Amino acid sequence: MDFEKKRGHLIRASQEGVAYSLRHNLEIAEQAGAQVTELWGMGGCANSQVFMQIKADVTGKVIRVPRSDMATTLGAAILAGIGTGVYQDYEDARNATNKVQKVYSPNAAVKKVYDEGYAKYLRLYEQLECLMTREEVQA
Repeated sequence: MDFEKKRGHLIRASQEGVAYSLRHNLEIAEQAGAQVTELWGMGGCANSQVFMQIKADVTGKVIRVPRSDMATTLGAAILAGIGTGVYQDYEDARNATNKVQKVYSPNAAVKKVYDEGYAKYLRLYEQLECLMTREEVQA
């Protein structure tokens, strides 16, 4: 086995870490009563097919990427359109402006591998939580 790691390995590891964190946040939201059936990817990271697929595989959620990655600008335009009567309501504005460019579906076989990694992530998170909340480290 070769222990040499290149830039791509570190980038992918970072993306997987972010995806594990996303899954963790989703699980906490769902425990609080939120119902998350799908995710929307926006902004610069939504342009990465690899990153979006990693997020879909780790979370087990379908991810939709809209045609426009200008979420802030589009949101402001939608609100202005609703306020000026161009759109009847938010639903009307969303239907008129929100076109899906790409859909990422989770791969069950890959998710199974990520489930094992996620279990390790949670154990590490629990062990390191005191460092992240500035509580005293237990010896």
